[in-house]
Amino acid sequence: MGRPVARRAIATVLLAVTLTLLPGQTTAPLENQRLEGLALPVKQVTLSAPMPGIVADLRVDEGDRVEQDQVLAVMDDRVQKVTVEGTRLQAESTAEIRKAELARDEAQIMLERLEEAHANDAASDWEVRRLQVQRDQAEAELVAAREAKDIAQVRLRLEEQRLSLYYIRAPFSGVIIRRIVEPGVTATTETQILSMAQLDELESPIFLPVEIYGQLKQGWTYELMALAPVNRTIRARLKLIDPVIDPASKAFRCVFEIENADLSLPAGFTVRLVWPQTPTPGTAQAARPTTRPAMPEASPPQAGE
Repeated sequence: MGRPVARRAIATVLLAVTLTLLPGQTTAPLENQRLEGLALPVKQVTLSAPMPGIVADLRVDEGDRVEQDQVLAVMDDRVQKVTVEGTRLQAESTAEIRKAELARDEAQIMLERLEEAHANDAASDWEVRRLQVQRDQAEAELVAAREAKDIAQVRLRLEEQRLSLYYIRAPFSGVIIRRIVEPGVTATTETQILSMAQLDELESPIFLPVEIYGQLKQGWTYELMALAPVNRTIRARLKLIDPVIDPASKAFRCVFEIENADLSLPAGFTVRLVWPQTPTPGTAQAARPTTRPAMPEASPPQAGE
C-alpha cells in the first residue's frame, strides 16, 4: 500500500514551516520565506502477505533494482500446486467424452437396426420409441461430458489464478528498500514482507506564497537548491500548480518532478526553490550541478533543518 496520509502530513508540516510569519505581519516578505519542500519517491509501497501461510522464499535483497511484475517473494504453494495439477488432469481428460460418444454410437446403431426390423413388421412402434429415447439419453450424456470438460477448464484457470496469488510481484519498477521478514516466518494478511520505492523520479511538493501565483508555468523547468546531503543546484519540471489557494495561509501547492534515472539522489532531502529565476520550457534533464547560486538570503543549512 502507498502512503498518501504520511505524505500529506509531511506537506502540512512544510506548509507551517514555509509560511512562518514575522511579528506584526499577515504574510512574510517573499525574501524571508524558505520556499522549501522534500524530494520524495513518486511511488513507495509496503507489500504484505497476500494470504495466511508460510513465507517460503524471498528472491530479492535490499538495494536490488526490480522490474514491474518481477517475483519478489513466494508463499508456501505446495498444496495449491497439487490442486492445480489435479484440476489440469480433469480439464485435459477426454475419457468421459469418448465413453459418452461410444454409448451414443451404440444406441444409434441399435435404433437403426430396429427401425429396419420395424419396416419389415418385425418390431413394434413401442420398441422403436424406447430405443429412440435411449439414443437421446446417450446424446444428452455426451453433451454433459463435453460441458463437464469445459467446466473443468474454467476451474483450472481459477486454480491457476489462486496459485498466482502465492507470488508477491513488484507493482512497478523500483528499488527494494527493506526486507521486513525472512523465509520461514508464518504470516497473516497483515504481515508486511517487503517495502520498495520508485526512485528514478522524485517529486517535491512546495507551498508557495500567493504573491507569485501566475508567475510559474506548468510543464516548464526550474532550478531547485538541494540541501544536505546533495548540496547542489538541480533542475526540476513543474508538474502541477494547485488551482486552489489555501485561504488561511495564502499559499498554493506546486509539485516539481526531479529526474533520477541513475539513482544518484537519495529520497528525502530538502529542496529550495531558487527565486526569482527564468524557467525554461520542456522536461527537466537528469539532476546535475549548475553554477547558478541559491537564493542570496538563504543561510547555509544548520543542524536540524
